[in-house]
Amino acid sequence: ELLRELKTDGSSNAAVVAKFGSSIVDARHTEGGYVSFTAAKLEGELESQVAVDVHLSLNAGRDYHHVACLQVYPTPSLVALEPPIVQLGHLSDLHVNVIGSGFIAFEQAACYFGPTSTAAIVHSSTLVSCPLPDDIAVPGVLPVTISLNGQDYVETVLALAVEPGITVSRISSSFVSELGGTNVTLGGSNLHLLAEGGYVSLEGSHESTRIVTHSANGTACEF
Repeated sequence: ELLRELKTDGSSNAAVVAKFGSSIVDARHTEGGYVSFTAAKLEGELESQVAVDVHLSLNAGRDYHHVACLQVYPTPSLVALEPPIVQLGHLSDLHVNVIGSGFIAFEQAACYFGPTSTAAIVHSSTLVSCPLPDDIAVPGVLPVTISLNGQDYVETVLALAVEPGITVSRISSSFVSELGGTNVTLGGSNLHLLAEGGYVSLEGSHESTRIVTHSANGTACEF
């Protein structure tokens, strides 16, 4: 439902009624000479964006005046997050993509990570990019949803897993043979998150090397 405010003459005694399409809705005066009302739910399923006329009466519905035309859009569908998992310590300038359908590029479009919002970037009707907020500080699961108009949330909520960050504080050897095959052990924290059989990339190298094993407590990783 959309909250819309329409400028009036500021009278606080008139019986205000709004008509949203064919639906009569209650309205009320607010400070500054505005009238506020809540848009009614349209009947049936919308397949595309439609225009709905708004009429306003200041005498309890005896006379109506056309005051606005609002665009009503179908509810988007949220399907998945890419990536579904992020790590603390690696969130700066990181975006997650929301995959779905029915997205419209409104200026007010926003992503919500729990109670925190960020400006959404609508790339297409099936893809929205969401910058991560700066206040993610602890591991856990964040509910993620979007709002195309900055007010109404999509009821579907996706889950973003936030894992502890991986840190490397020591390395067993700084020198390896150009022929390869040297076993190297990294020390640090949360290295168990690097699954055995996965790969690590070395800066300055165009190739990746397979992880052999890691300690159960995540303080060492060998490759």
